[in-house]
Amino acid sequence: MLDKAAAYAHMSVSEFVLRNAVEHAHTVVQSHEAITLSQGDFDALLTAQANSRAHLRAG
Repeated sequence: MLDKAAAYAHMSVSEFVLRNAVEHAHTVVQSHEAITLSQGDFDALLTAQANSRAHLRAG
């Protein structure tokens, strides 16, 4: 099966396996390290950052 998939992708089996392993690794890491915010939560985050910066400048 890997031989056929690698041939369709025009690469060696080693390259095919490594490339797909790296892509999957990126997906796994991103799913554990990234967060998704709703538009309202994102707006609240930006507001909090702006208020924090203003407070630090005034401080």
